[in-house]
This record gives sequence, C-alpha cells and structure tokens, in this order.
Amino acid sequence: MLNELFDKYGSDKGNLPPCPSRGHAYGDFYEKKMSIFVDKPIRLLEIGVCNSDVCHECGARYHGYPRQPHSLLAWRDYLPKAELVGMDNVDFTDFDYDRIEIF
Repeated sequence: MLNELFDKYGSDKGNLPPCPSRGHAYGDFYEKKMSIFVDKPIRLLEIGVCNSDVCHECGARYHGYPRQPHSLLAWRDYLPKAELVGMDNVDFTDFDYDRIEIF
C-alpha cells in the first residue's frame, strides 16, 4: 500500500521507475516497520522531503508531478493520525497542508 501512495504523489520512494534515480521501492521496507503506527497519534520527521527540481539522471522536472512534498503527502494518507514534520533546503513555506509542517 505504501509504495502505491508514494507512486500516487510522485515520490522516488515508490515503484515508478521513469529513470534510474527513481523506483527505489522503499515502501515495502517502511511498511514493515511503520504499519504498527497506522492508527496511532505519532509525530514523524522526514529530513529531505523533495525530489530535486530537476532530476540529475534524466533532466525531468519533478517527473511530471507538481512541485509538492511528495513523500509527506503519502505519509499523510498512510498515517491518518500522525503529525508530519519535514525539513529540507528546498523552500516549501508556500504550502499549507493539514497535519504537515515543513521547515
């Protein structure tokens, strides 16, 4: 399920492999570790929330997805009671998402 959510939002952590820098399928590993928290009110910190603006492998801009905190949106769907905090050197202060705060 988590890989599908990563794919839905365009995260490189999912299964979609439009170029060599994507399709890592981390969702399988994360789901094994994080499934116990699905219905719990946790706080999750993700450091590095953005696929780079332009892919260093193929030159695609966000691989056709909108500029957004891709994996945090997937975590928001997967962990419906979680507060999500992201940190990145990419400025996301113009975004306002329920349960997501980005620095």
